[in-house]
Amino acid sequence: MTCGNVRTYIHLSDLHFGQESGSTVHVHRDIRNRLIDDARELARADARPIDGVIVTGDVANAGKKAQYDEAARWLDCLCAAVGCRKIDVVVVPGNHDVDRESITGGCQVLLDSTLADDGEEKLEDYLNCAEERGLLYRRFSDYRDFAAGYGCTLDTETGYACDRSVRIADRTLRFIGFNSALICGARDVGGGLLLGIRQRALPLASGEELVVLCHHPLESLRDSDDTARFLNARARVFACGHTHNPSHEVVPGKSGEVLYLSAGAAVPPNSDSGHGYTYNRLTFECDGGIMTVGAAARKWDHNATVFVEDAAKTFRVTLANENAHRAPTGGSQADLEPLATEETESVVHAGVEPNMADDLRLIRLRFFRDLTRDQRIAVLVNVGVLADLDWPPGALSHTLQRQLLERVLSSADGVAQLDSGMKAVGRG
Repeated sequence: MTCGNVRTYIHLSDLHFGQESGSTVHVHRDIRNRLIDDARELARADARPIDGVIVTGDVANAGKKAQYDEAARWLDCLCAAVGCRKIDVVVVPGNHDVDRESITGGCQVLLDSTLADDGEEKLEDYLNCAEERGLLYRRFSDYRDFAAGYGCTLDTETGYACDRSVRIADRTLRFIGFNSALICGARDVGGGLLLGIRQRALPLASGEELVVLCHHPLESLRDSDDTARFLNARARVFACGHTHNPSHEVVPGKSGEVLYLSAGAAVPPNSDSGHGYTYNRLTFECDGGIMTVGAAARKWDHNATVFVEDAAKTFRVTLANENAHRAPTGGSQADLEPLATEETESVVHAGVEPNMADDLRLIRLRFFRDLTRDQRIAVLVNVGVLADLDWPPGALSHTLQRQLLERVLSSADGVAQLDSGMKAVGRG
């Protein structure tokens, strides 16, 4: 098949930046560097660049900014090694991306109430209330800044953690991200997690092949049966992490077969538990509506101290699709990206929009991922969209920052203004 029929991604999960102490700092740094070396060789063997990097949660170990800063530097190096742009990262949160120290007593009360029999209705009520929604999403504060830089803004309207589409042959490969850590609190609730109807009611469109990204496997969800019904009727692939154990299974769905797969853990707390350091190179191929998915499974060899093929976990499957004859819909853009929506203040949900120019996406990456809150405020003041006031912590919401950024970017010289503003705060 030609490159137009193929998309290839590095699939990572459970990076756990910030978990290290003592000698494990050096061990994990070496393993992460060797992972980059291995992924570079995979890209060279393919004789074509990798299209992007998928991270299915637990980027950080405790949801702290310093951990995301370290992860960002490492991901930039990985993207450079495999030949994709550093903006070509898709990420969803895991339970370790929750800042548990930020959970107030009131927030824990909300979280505990979602464990009741009517928890889904309570969750929906909370998401409809701006104040209570703010309590729930405050736990993801540093994660939101990190992920928003990649265009993976946590969306409280749909609940999605990302929504990104790319063209592949005559189809659209659409990545939908679940936030399975939505009700993770100060205590582990095991299989009691809840997605809610906002997330599991997946979109359905002709010509789209849905790849659903989630940190937790279905068995961790209390609404797993309802979620599986939507997945088996509308998705082609469900990719997760959390279990630290790579696996895959093809199951019959309503309109074809669905692949469930796990990347394992790139950097688990330790490998003595029987779970080693693992990741996948995923390949998606489409030909007339027929999808073939392959995974080159990689594992750490403790004796050779490099990553090697895990032949037992490597696979290639062709997924039967009863709707393969359906005509594709939508535009012909080479790369599509959604209009991210969070609060409904002044942003209208619009599904997907034409891909932002690379320079705009790079500005967004630098603004959210690489600047501190105070630096972002200074930039917005510098470009004239925010008054030069003493903004107390929490007063300038993530949503308002995003809306102000988009306002500047919509102007003719917005990129130049923001670039100048970032240089003024020493982050140009």
